Amino acid sequence: MDWVIQLVALIALLDPSTKPCAALTAADQLRESAWANADSVLLSSLYLAESADVTALARYEARGLVVRGVRQIRAECRDAGNSAVVVERLGRSVAVDAQGRERKLPAGGWTRRKVTWQFDGRYKIAEIAEFGPPKA
Repeated sequence: MDWVIQLVALIALLDPSTKPCAALTAADQLRESAWANADSVLLSSLYLAESADVTALARYEARGLVVRGVRQIRAECRDAGNSAVVVERLGRSVAVDAQGRERKLPAGGWTRRKVTWQFDGRYKIAEIAEFGPPKA
């Protein structure tokens, strides 16, 4: 069923009428799949330029680890032009070695960020600006 989710997400990123928050949800679905399958090609296809995401995936892969459960937990998302302003955090994930042993990875803290998209035949993340923790 993973391929169906990927297909729907890819279609959303190919549609110029997709709103930024919907594009972010689609990209998150593809990110989760890319991490679980150590697919740096799929992961890098989501960004216009090199990203910390792709660099981190390569570091885990070099250590013989696959990371499963990479999922953004979103508390808020607002469309702002070609950007999505979000409050989100990275959920719990696990690093799995070649023997199948799992190591829990820490969940991220809540942060506010602005994800700016560029459409050139498909949506790609052009920039991510971090604003720190959300206001209480």
